[in-house]
Amino acid sequence: MSGVASKYGPEAIGLSHLAEVHWNPGSLKADIADLSAEPRLADKDRFVVSDSATENKLWWSRFNCPFSRVGLGIAVGRIQAYLQRREVFIQDRLVKVAPEKAVAIRVSTESSSVAEYVDTILPHSPAEEDLQSFVPEFTLVCLPFYKARPEIDGTQSDKFVIFDMGAGLGLLGGSANDTEIKAALFKALSWCLPEENLLPVRGVVGEGDMFLGFDSENVGGNGWMSVWSDSGVAAIGGSKSDPQHPKRLFLAVHDETMPLPALAKLTPTQAAYYFVSGCDQGEFDPAYFGCALARHPGQLAEMLRLKLERYGTKCFLINLAGGKQAESIESARSESTNYEKVASFGFEVAGESSLDEQGKRALIDLYVQNFKRYREGCSEAVIAAGPKEG
Repeated sequence: MSGVASKYGPEAIGLSHLAEVHWNPGSLKADIADLSAEPRLADKDRFVVSDSATENKLWWSRFNCPFSRVGLGIAVGRIQAYLQRREVFIQDRLVKVAPEKAVAIRVSTESSSVAEYVDTILPHSPAEEDLQSFVPEFTLVCLPFYKARPEIDGTQSDKFVIFDMGAGLGLLGGSANDTEIKAALFKALSWCLPEENLLPVRGVVGEGDMFLGFDSENVGGNGWMSVWSDSGVAAIGGSKSDPQHPKRLFLAVHDETMPLPALAKLTPTQAAYYFVSGCDQGEFDPAYFGCALARHPGQLAEMLRLKLERYGTKCFLINLAGGKQAESIESARSESTNYEKVASFGFEVAGESSLDEQGKRALIDLYVQNFKRYREGCSEAVIAAGPKEG
């Protein structure tokens, strides 16, 4: 055993007879694999245990397939047997989601590359005295080399992610993809935080603004996800900074085939509509991270709308496909930019609209048809804020 161990060890979830446990390793000086090249999970591989806690609160969708408790017991038992005599790395983190709130998260893995990656996306380790008494509220067990057997485990393939929300447990097997690791952590937070009026989003903050759907490196953003509380927005996985309420919210779309304007000004309710829709590379992705949502995107959108209104945050939609991202952001920050309203969409466009009637009709139909999947679960105000047919 190496590192500072918690009194609440891996035995608490039945992981015993391990070869060696490395607690909270920093840089392992190992050849770290490119985790972005690891395989992604299909929607059919994403499961949540169906029970009284999740039945009426979880967003049951193609991203959250029901899984039985009996099946979970079989899967856990086989994983416990698999890990015996194997080396395990454990990262314990207190994730600061608001000045007055931290979530205790543990990631246990057989992969040194995964352990190193977790150290980069959740970089702030608790103090040594806190590590010794650390008790996780959520544990993610990540086993990239483990392959499920569908006929035994009840999965659809040899890859899977299974959540037991009541027990605070996630099992990720058959992949160490970086997005899948983030998605698992985000799903845990998107389950527990809204109960405390804390809004988790897949977005970054920078220069007093919030960016959803952007590459953080291109906008100078901090972290890989954010949590909006009454105290402001906290960046997760970035440098430590004081929470602040964003002056502007930027929602990105990135698709050459969609004739959206480079910059459109939105009301908070319209921003909630386009947040639910999400769009990247021609694919609609609810809340910009659909596979990671435990709650209905409409619930998060309503929280977003209320915060935008309460704190007077200005809202903008930016089309990244035209290569005018920086110019559009500067225009949005300028008080002298002129806007023209596009009646069928309801939003205001910077400069003259380049949308012809045929393009408008095709685009409106795409949004309307997509939104039907999420209509149930959205407020009437958000539903009415979308583009109008006819």
